[in-house]
Amino acid sequence: ISDILHNDINSYYVDGVSITRGSPRQHIWTLMAGVIASYYDDGNCPCNTPPGSTQDIQSFIGNDYFCESGNPDNGSTNILYTDDPLWDGQACGLQEGNCCAAPGL
Repeated sequence: ISDILHNDINSYYVDGVSITRGSPRQHIWTLMAGVIASYYDDGNCPCNTPPGSTQDIQSFIGNDYFCESGNPDNGSTNILYTDDPLWDGQACGLQEGNCCAAPGL
């Protein structure tokens, strides 16, 4: 989410893992978790197609991120999805193709 409350590298800004260094902090890489792999949701990866979400990427992240969802269902539930580990570029749904084709994944 890119907004006034979530656009600060020194605060929480992603559902996932943020890798930074130095003081002041410099962004290295972000591993984002999307909500659903198989259909549109506002919390999906921004690289999903058709547009995966309405989320904007924070300017300090740029293109330095991977995003994937481990949830193959058509809704979000309180389940730990273990069949599709995040950020491995495998078992990507149709809409996650762009995300899983990211260089270096």
